[in-house]
Amino acid sequence: MTKDDIVSSYFVRISRIRDELQAIDEVVPEKKLVIVTLLGLPKSWSSFASGISSWKDTTTVEQKWNACN
Repeated sequence: MTKDDIVSSYFVRISRIRDELQAIDEVVPEKKLVIVTLLGLPKSWSSFASGISSWKDTTTVEQKWNACN
């Protein structure tokens, strides 16, 4: 996430990249995508990222995004 991004645009960009990779048969495991997405958040989001990463039943990027809303 860049300093000019808002969280919604960041999550949209991650989802778009995932979809583009799938289109060329490069499937990124959802768990890895979630980890990379959370690690890409700025330090000001570290409490959120720590808390949400501990959710065992919520594993998709979309579910993480919905938790932000």
